[in-house]
Amino acid sequence: MKWKLIIASAVLLIAAIILFFRQYDGKPGPLPDDAMAAAEINEALSVRERRGAEAEQILDRIKLDKRHAFIPYISKGGYYAVSFWVWEKRKWRVGRIDTDSGPHIWKLSPNDPSRYYLVWNIRPQGEIEDFSFYFIRQRNAGRSDGIDYYTPRIQLEQPVDFGKQPYGAIPYPDHWAKLLREEQRMSRTRGLFSFEYRENTSIYWLPVLADNPPRSGGFSTFGTSFLESIRTDFVNILNENELERP
Repeated sequence: MKWKLIIASAVLLIAAIILFFRQYDGKPGPLPDDAMAAAEINEALSVRERRGAEAEQILDRIKLDKRHAFIPYISKGGYYAVSFWVWEKRKWRVGRIDTDSGPHIWKLSPNDPSRYYLVWNIRPQGEIEDFSFYFIRQRNAGRSDGIDYYTPRIQLEQPVDFGKQPYGAIPYPDHWAKLLREEQRMSRTRGLFSFEYRENTSIYWLPVLADNPPRSGGFSTFGTSFLESIRTDFVNILNENELERP
């Protein structure tokens, strides 16, 4: 009986050790160099048979925190593409690839707006000359639990020096993150549904087009995910007539 107990305890200990090492990610190592990053991207894409999106030139390797990195690149098919990387299972892994060239919101922690990043990789000397990001909260009024409420419009601009930054990754400005957290708190306090909150507050980008832009060639675009932990949103284009001017 004693030996059975010892054997059972040993089996449980071994199982616990195996489970620990399977889940333990370890201390994040250095990012892969350009050649290794391109090879990882191309290997990931080969599984999905996405021809033309393979990495030809890595533009930069931008570490957002210890476990997340943004790597923009130019593909063999001429795409200005973006790749999202995560340290997972003791190595850097490609979590998602997009070739649509427009900006994205990467939510490193979906419930924490202070860990949202705006990322982009747009063809320089192309149709776009400059652009800005906009945080817009629409006016809203209603009645909840017998209480009338009104929220005023908010319109905030975050310019991007596109001449110096044809690609990049920037965290949400502190006041944007603060406003989003406040909106979330107020929506819970008022008992509003989450979809009402999402409809009233949005992030946009407004490109300034060149006078005589060259044609882009009409490449088809796609986005594909390899890890469920990646949370991204596409940033919609804002029509200039939707802005409110003083």
